[in-house]
Amino acid sequence: MCSLFFFLLTLGCSPSKPEILDIDATEVQAIQVGLGMNTGILPDRLESEDSEDEEVIQKIIEWFNSSDYQGESQKADEQPMTSMGIGNTLRIFLGNGEIVCVYPGRESLIVSSEGNSDKFKIYDEPLMRWLTSGWEEDIGQSTPTS
Repeated sequence: MCSLFFFLLTLGCSPSKPEILDIDATEVQAIQVGLGMNTGILPDRLESEDSEDEEVIQKIIEWFNSSDYQGESQKADEQPMTSMGIGNTLRIFLGNGEIVCVYPGRESLIVSSEGNSDKFKIYDEPLMRWLTSGWEEDIGQSTPTS
């Protein structure tokens, strides 16, 4: 009986997952990875209308939606690492015009929405690995036109 009470108490204490962390895959128009390092190589944008791209988008959104929510990010030093030239940023373009950004934090991923100052921490090992290097297998690359 005591363990049931403890379980119910801890269940009520866990933070509820914000709406931004539950994306309907049908609302995704495109995704793109912004490279943190200035490599001169730009990843192509994956579009939901393309059947091959749609499979990759589906996989990424499944990882994103099943990630462990770790609460709001309160630290001022967890600004997008791409501004410091480190780490890649995943941009998820939604049908309503919103852009959800996912970038590496210290031990988790940070999620924000452009135009909104709220930042949330999530953890998903496959998504973290994909954002670090796995994206190269799924997204073509093209050199900049200049």
